[in-house]
Amino acid sequence: MAEFTKAASSGTAGLDGLGLRFVTPAATIKRNKYFPRHFRMLSDHFHPLDWRESGEIADGGNWVAVVRSPGYRALGRSTAEQSGVDCCFDLLDDTELRLLKQAGGNLLVDLGWEMLNPTSEVVISLSETLRALEIEPARVFLFHSNQNARTEFNAQWLRHVGTQPPYSLEYPVAMALCVAYQQDRRDDRSIAERRANAHAATSHGRRCRFLVSFNGEVRPHRLYMAAVLEQFGLLDRCDFSLVYPRKSAKETEEQFRERSLRILSKLPRGGEFAASASNILARLPLELDIGAMPPGGVEDLAWESQDPAYYHGAHFTLVVDTSVSGSETLFVTEKVLKPIMNHSPFLLVGSAGGADLLRSYGFQTFEPHFRQCGGDTLEAVLNGAVEEVHRLAGLAPAQLSRLDRDLQAACDHNALHFWNAFPAILRSKFEQTVMTLGTSGSSVSNPG
Repeated sequence: MAEFTKAASSGTAGLDGLGLRFVTPAATIKRNKYFPRHFRMLSDHFHPLDWRESGEIADGGNWVAVVRSPGYRALGRSTAEQSGVDCCFDLLDDTELRLLKQAGGNLLVDLGWEMLNPTSEVVISLSETLRALEIEPARVFLFHSNQNARTEFNAQWLRHVGTQPPYSLEYPVAMALCVAYQQDRRDDRSIAERRANAHAATSHGRRCRFLVSFNGEVRPHRLYMAAVLEQFGLLDRCDFSLVYPRKSAKETEEQFRERSLRILSKLPRGGEFAASASNILARLPLELDIGAMPPGGVEDLAWESQDPAYYHGAHFTLVVDTSVSGSETLFVTEKVLKPIMNHSPFLLVGSAGGADLLRSYGFQTFEPHFRQCGGDTLEAVLNGAVEEVHRLAGLAPAQLSRLDRDLQAACDHNALHFWNAFPAILRSKFEQTVMTLGTSGSSVSNPG
């Protein structure tokens, strides 16, 4: 813990010494979709910054304009047009653009809890847009959640553009937003009650459900895992939610169904689970406790914990993350933090390096009792998930109860770490990441 305190202290001094002033472009205030609300929320919690309005911009100085990009395709005009959104750079007025062309002017693009997908199409569109606006790429910083994006982004940029790339600033935004939200509403009595109830459920044998899994949108990989449970005859032993379709406004229910099954069939062993997936789609929605939308809308729903009773009633949590991928993407979201704060062991189905990332932050991932889904490919991740679910389903009730007891200490460690140490780690990492904004220019290696 001492090393995190020391790192945070040195990071704060360096940041303050740079005298950075952060600007919210005028147009983003009026158009909420482009307001950098996630970066503002993180900075307000982890390190308050010197925020100014656009009209206060003066010549020179260490200015950083911050604009929100609603997804990585809004980084360039051509990809934004294809997706039916505005390019985030077109939210800057003439005064703000002039700032970026002066010494000391920089632009941070807040991708929020979205990841950067560094495809050649995205990189080319971004580079063409910066060239048209005469913005030097080395003054642009992309703040996002894909921890593995930098190497591929820089490689694509050098391949197609050949100049110094923008900075890729990786930060676990989705997890940090949940931590900030929970810390701002922290109630130590409630935290103690969750621990006591989790222990009581274990000691009195109340964990009777095989697993619990909360899934809002019907994404293909979530449908896939529901179909796996259905195929193995496990779904009725589980608390599994799959609530609403992820479809476009013009897409009919039948078109959504056909598209979902078509994508699922291309996943590893997808054909094997197609019939079960079709049955699942016919049963939608699979609801648990998702009721009225909280006052903050879908984001508060993402950061709030579900009813702890679901976690305490199941042997473990199946976390089907937003993105399931091989080593090309490392995107771990707030979804894994829900079982952690509720003293529930979890099996994470997501990015190939997700469990490694959690361990690097100080969490435990229950080896050797659980075989977290690893490997470098999507096939390895999904096959690992299928095999581990099948293996755990074969355990007798007495074995599952013993597993509950064996994993209790690790669950206690994770919950304590979430509330006390993890926020300090995120604060230090946020300060170190934002400090990069004070450097002049960029480099191929993008140290950050």
